[in-house]
Amino acid sequence: MSELELDIFSEQGSWRTKEGKSIPYLRERCQLLIDDGWNDYYLQITKWPKNTTIEISVVSGDPGYDAESRWSKEQVYRLAKLSHTEFARRKAELIQDAIEFANNLVICLVAHNLISAIIGSLPVITNVFI
Repeated sequence: MSELELDIFSEQGSWRTKEGKSIPYLRERCQLLIDDGWNDYYLQITKWPKNTTIEISVVSGDPGYDAESRWSKEQVYRLAKLSHTEFARRKAELIQDAIEFANNLVICLVAHNLISAIIGSLPVITNVFI
């Protein structure tokens, strides 16, 4: 991810399975320079013990006055789950594909918000006689 020249945040953690087993991971995350006014987009690469995943995370919410309560929801789109070797071999291609996916996702989310706003502004017809 360093070839993107973006701020990369690393985090180590563990995910707990339903059975209570703890699985460690190392996640690298960088914010993509996409601005649609409502969402923040992140590229995430997570190294698990047996594989690597690449994901787009969309953090969305209402841009209110209180910055701490602004973000209310995060959706994660897993794009690939590969062996470490396969990921290392295709890293540049996968990152480029993820960025393209994020750009297309922005178009879809903006269109969705626009359509929702239009539908929300239409008057409700309660009595229709044919």
